[in-house]
Amino acid sequence: MPIILSETPKPNVIWGLWQITETEAELRKRTLFSEADEAYLKTLTNPARRLQTLSCRALLQQLLHMYNVPYKGITKDVETGKPYLIDCGWHVSFSHSRAISSAIVHRNAPVGIDIELLQEKLQRIQTKFLSAEEMAWADNKVDRLGMLWSAKEAIYKQLSAKGVTLKGIL
Repeated sequence: MPIILSETPKPNVIWGLWQITETEAELRKRTLFSEADEAYLKTLTNPARRLQTLSCRALLQQLLHMYNVPYKGITKDVETGKPYLIDCGWHVSFSHSRAISSAIVHRNAPVGIDIELLQEKLQRIQTKFLSAEEMAWADNKVDRLGMLWSAKEAIYKQLSAKGVTLKGIL
């Protein structure tokens, strides 16, 4: 399936969502892959994770195409795992949850994006990522916990600095 949503909130930035309905073979047919992309895909043994990664690449390529930016592949920072576009100054971030993938690109600044399936697990782990004040505001409500988790995760991805924890963000 193509992009289900894309927005350009301001010049030089665009993000989108992709609903994964394709097989791996279908995604491979419609997407370009660099040697770095292929090497990374070989490390993924989980079929769902492979589909998510492939759909992120397909989405990214369509977003870049909207700005006429050529795609030469993705590489990752060894220390932080943050993805970078090869031979391109644009910044990128990805997220996926089950059958939805997301990507954001920005010409001038680091970015972060996160999507999260709202589930009760967030109630059990909230002490690991929320301050006392944030827990009071969330009031154990899964939708609020999910909003805080995603906001913190997106900031964490944007900062991509060692020593930053989700509990310390916001």
